[in-house]
Amino acid sequence: MAAILALASHLPATVRTIEDIIEIVNERHGGVQHQYAPDGSIKKTVTPTRAAIMKFMGVEERRIAGKGESNASLGYHAAQKALAHAGYAGPIDGTICTTVATGTYPSNAARLHRALHGKKHCYAIDMTTPRTDPAGHATTLARELQAQRGGTYLVVREDAATLLGECNDATTASTDAEALNKLLARRGLTGADLNGIIVERRGATVAEQIEELLGIRTRTRFDLHAACAGFGYGLDAASALLQRHPYLVVSSETLSRETDYSDANSPLFGDGAGAALV
Repeated sequence: MAAILALASHLPATVRTIEDIIEIVNERHGGVQHQYAPDGSIKKTVTPTRAAIMKFMGVEERRIAGKGESNASLGYHAAQKALAHAGYAGPIDGTICTTVATGTYPSNAARLHRALHGKKHCYAIDMTTPRTDPAGHATTLARELQAQRGGTYLVVREDAATLLGECNDATTASTDAEALNKLLARRGLTGADLNGIIVERRGATVAEQIEELLGIRTRTRFDLHAACAGFGYGLDAASALLQRHPYLVVSSETLSRETDYSDANSPLFGDGAGAALV
């Protein structure tokens, strides 16, 4: 049997208003969020506001399910589209469902396999990976199963509300380089116009990695570590160093992989990079 992997990662664009998002959150979380005391007891129960839900989701509205849709229905329709797109009508030996939820939802893989193929599954698994790229990990698993067992496996990304974060293949340096390339293009400059790069971030030094990704070599490159005040501190350092040639200052973090989305008390840090030309 030919090994064909159909990956369904594009979900229906059915959401229309933020009220749809609120309804989904209320449906999935009982309409409340719990804040816990150190001893584990519930300290306070609050109803999510519109702004809080937007911040919690961290997604574009078109990536969220419409009113009345569930993970299971999203997975079913996404799987059908993937099979049709692949032009595959043969048997499926297993179904892998992925989600970035926190493990509070029932297993859908076996049920989805029966709904799609009308028979008991040969291999079915649900993957919950809140800090990484679930579709990427599930695809790797499917290919490993193909190598070990043979057959054909369907990977279904089924998220009613996708928490977006940089996947494991996206490093802080690559995020920085992307931000800097956009800035240079907007200002009509190239790497040769720069006298130095100052990077402010939490973690190991990446300034030289950024230069390598940009394909340049400046006179000065170094990292600063000043927490929340870091970007302003970097601008001040660039101003002090500035004589004739411009400096790039970039501040970046990739914290989604370090954020515990299962803990209601966790601050919702995210991923991103910002740059300024001084």
